[in-house]
Amino acid sequence: MKIIFWHSIFFILITYQNSISAVSDSLYNIAVDKYNSGKFDEALKITDEILSSTYLRDEIHNLRGVIFYQKEDFKSALEEFNIYIKKNAKNHDVFVNRANTYTKLKNFDKALSDYKKALEIKPEDKHVYFNRGVFYTEFGKMIEALKDFNKAVELDSENYNYLLSRANVLYNINNFDDALIDLNKLIKLNPDKIEPYRLRGPILQKTGDYFGSITDYNLILTKHPDATLELLNRGMSYQELKNYDSAISDFSNVIRIEPNNKLAYFNRGLVYFELGEFEKSIADYDIVINLDSGDYDAMHNRAMLHYSLKNYEKAIADLNSLIDKRKDEADYYLNRGNCYFNLNSFENALNDYNMALKLIPESVQIYFNRGKVYRMLGKHDDAIKDFNKFIKLAQNNETYSQYIESIKKEIEHIKTLSKP
Repeated sequence: MKIIFWHSIFFILITYQNSISAVSDSLYNIAVDKYNSGKFDEALKITDEILSSTYLRDEIHNLRGVIFYQKEDFKSALEEFNIYIKKNAKNHDVFVNRANTYTKLKNFDKALSDYKKALEIKPEDKHVYFNRGVFYTEFGKMIEALKDFNKAVELDSENYNYLLSRANVLYNINNFDDALIDLNKLIKLNPDKIEPYRLRGPILQKTGDYFGSITDYNLILTKHPDATLELLNRGMSYQELKNYDSAISDFSNVIRIEPNNKLAYFNRGLVYFELGEFEKSIADYDIVINLDSGDYDAMHNRAMLHYSLKNYEKAIADLNSLIDKRKDEADYYLNRGNCYFNLNSFENALNDYNMALKLIPESVQIYFNRGKVYRMLGKHDDAIKDFNKFIKLAQNNETYSQYIESIKKEIEHIKTLSKP
């Protein structure tokens, strides 16, 4: 089953501390108000006017920098922060802003250097630790990110973004217990916030608490009925609980909202397979493959569905395509060999089983199947050799141990055929 889990959105904090609140300049205050209202272009026009005046203030460059940052003009933002820092290298907030800007420009070394400088100026600033934690998270350095988020939470134990970001990192390193502690705390502090439920649902799902995950998804979907990610994940929880009607309903609703959502088709196809509705399952996998011809799992599933319907030629066609693309997958050769066996094409089956054994030398299933092929080809010594190998491998295999006695009888029967 393919499962998609929600990851919390990290908020880059481009900080503008009103360190010049004593400045009474009305234009400056208007520019700040425009920025806080999201009217970035209007704010820039006012700052242009301030810059052209006789009472130029250094702080205006920080404001312009954060405006350009929000407009995603990162090069211009960097120029403004550079101007400010050249004149005043003691404001740690500006170093954080420039670090965030360097991150957007993929200049990671300079970003880290600026975070370090910000902490040298103000060693216990929680915002710096948080922003650097976000930086580490974006580039997959989860352990470093966790250290910074731990420090940020230590400095502000009830900060929503700090706790949520730490929970997300804990989720990504599979520390679900500690992630749940943070998320449960967040939900207690902020019961109306959606994000903690969006992360807790998948964690409960991954830890096997499908009923708990459904409860979280229900809460989200009550407020956002067209939230396709939660519909998809809830459908998969229903699927695990074998509540197939509810699973199909959720997957179908995702498809209604997002007609090209291949995961919804993929998982609905799995449910139809479990229900024995193979034709419907094939129809869903046809759509998945049309949407993404490189989805090999979907093509393999379709091949197995064709096999189940005894459409061996169609199954072989899919498996041929898969083998052309991925020649090191033993299952493809094994399953194609099974198709050939059912078509009485025993030499082709033998070739595929041989290839599969090269990839998985100790496969109990392949020895079982190849022994049957040797038996059909009249190669009795080879059949006995494979069946004996099967018996040895099947001793501790719950699936195949039940066949040991029948294979022993088969070996004795073959021996009688081999006598002159």
